[in-house]
Amino acid sequence: PPPARAPTETYGKLAFEARRFVELREKPFWAQFASPESTGMGAFYTLNVLCLQFYLGTTRLQLAHKGDAGTGWAFTKMASVVPAFGFLGIPAIGWLLDHKGYGATLATINLLNLAASLAQAIPSLRFQAVTLILWTYGRFFLYTSYFTIFGALFGFRHFGRMVAVDNCVNGAVGLVQLPLTSWGLHGLGGDFTAVNLIQAAVLLPLFAFCWCMRRWEREDLVPIRPAEGEALPVNLLGPRAERRARFVESLEKRLAGVVG
Repeated sequence: PPPARAPTETYGKLAFEARRFVELREKPFWAQFASPESTGMGAFYTLNVLCLQFYLGTTRLQLAHKGDAGTGWAFTKMASVVPAFGFLGIPAIGWLLDHKGYGATLATINLLNLAASLAQAIPSLRFQAVTLILWTYGRFFLYTSYFTIFGALFGFRHFGRMVAVDNCVNGAVGLVQLPLTSWGLHGLGGDFTAVNLIQAAVLLPLFAFCWCMRRWEREDLVPIRPAEGEALPVNLLGPRAERRARFVESLEKRLAGVVG
């Protein structure tokens, strides 16, 4: 049961969150790790990181194949500068997380990275300016949201272990970049179009998880402490369990009176 609180204690403006997320934060590590949220978040971030880091490692190769030789438009040099302006997206990612929730934020990130993968497949060199912008903000939004959503969903009791396991999986899956780069460079003659399209196809099913998160976060809301995620002292088990608890409590009192 929730701890007793002084009658004079105030909680400020009420905030509400899905019951399943409130209860998820109270579960032990292995229960959190086996949850649908953990599986979905792991797959979402692992595959998005793979696509983003692959482009980071092959940017020069892909631009060179499209005609950039480091002179003229010099997109290779642009690719070293544009990511530094990712901070300009802070208001946008903050607004998404605060006002639109997890599902909409994850869907936006996936859409940006999907669009970046498709843009990489376009042979036009000048169009790669659009690719760089999409990739920059997709990557910035991904890493900005990562720790925010993990902390909010799973709490801070097992935060370190959850992130550590997820990063190990990310790193192991990220090794796929090596054969993909070799295939594009040697097997496809430097043309990474097929790899880019495969990456886009891999990201497409992740919208299903975004939809699930959107649905979960809108169901069965309960009040929480703003900015802490701690459930307020309300019944989180539903009216039936509350009536059963009252009945058991009254029965115990009557039995105690009889015995006494």
